Amino acid sequence: MHILVLAGGKGTRLWPLTNENTPKYLLKFDPSAKSFLGEALIRAALFSPLSVNINTSNALYKDVNDECSKILQSSDVNYILESEGKNTALSVAISTLQICQKYGPDSIISVFPSDHIIDDIEEFKKSIAEACHIAKEEQKIVLIGSVPSRADTNYGYIEHNKGQVLRFIEKPNHEVAQLLSSSENFLWNSGILCFQASILLSEMSYYCYNILEAAKIAIQNATNISENVARVDLQCFSDLPNISIDNALLETCKSLHVVHSNMQWDDVGNWEQFLKCNYPSSEGSNIVRANAILRETTNCYIYSSKPIVATIGLDNLIIVETADALFIADKSQSHMLSNIYPSISKMT
Repeated sequence: MHILVLAGGKGTRLWPLTNENTPKYLLKFDPSAKSFLGEALIRAALFSPLSVNINTSNALYKDVNDECSKILQSSDVNYILESEGKNTALSVAISTLQICQKYGPDSIISVFPSDHIIDDIEEFKKSIAEACHIAKEEQKIVLIGSVPSRADTNYGYIEHNKGQVLRFIEKPNHEVAQLLSSSENFLWNSGILCFQASILLSEMSYYCYNILEAAKIAIQNATNISENVARVDLQCFSDLPNISIDNALLETCKSLHVVHSNMQWDDVGNWEQFLKCNYPSSEGSNIVRANAILRETTNCYIYSSKPIVATIGLDNLIIVETADALFIADKSQSHMLSNIYPSISKMT
């Protein structure tokens, strides 16, 4: 098996602790802990893969490579360095073409996003093994579906019938999420994929031909920095849609299967999810990472590097202050941060 680790993104979801120079997957909330990327690489190492392939940006290559060298010392590690992010459809296509050229079209590939929290590692390993088996024997594109632990409106859901994918429902409202999360026929879409290289490329040639052709051009024009590092220039694809692999392929592809997994998965996609994942028993309580004085303040997350923070009469807020920015939001609205980030980036 070959593993593709997606280490992209613009650091918008957990701003101001993250930004384009410090993306979420490199963040460490506890100095003694691994970053999200580090945890993903540790999970990759569990499988003794034939290769680990990391898709990241030019600017962050050194940081990512430093993290990788501490964990994957005996694996064959390859890098694709993108000049700019064009979302996961193009990234997966480029890396799959590279793996196909280097290791052959029958290569089995598992895609690991780099911003996940997975608690039950044995169940995770079991799910990946099952997915790889189905990908090889049945020549399907296989998703890992996680059993919902709550009614979450921030996640996508997969409806299935004994593993056959019926439809995708993206970020439903709370009422619908309650119904979906209580049904055995719905799973969270973890974003973890397994497939045979030739099968994915064949499906992309049918469902998203423009994405695949752009990936081929990118590979043909790539600059090989070393035997294991290639830089691709994506600036020439300004007209190409910025689209995920889910939207470009999976939601219309018929050759899909989903593995039912109890691996206790979470995707840290925004501040609210981060708090649920890292402080599950703190509902109603304040989480304070600051020198603070709180009065009549409940259910707030407060992070500050300033000498002192004082609050009076606040509830359900996220307050994050760094050296150069201050972010305040209602927890339930924190997912809207990505909507205003383009305006923020123009000011920094």
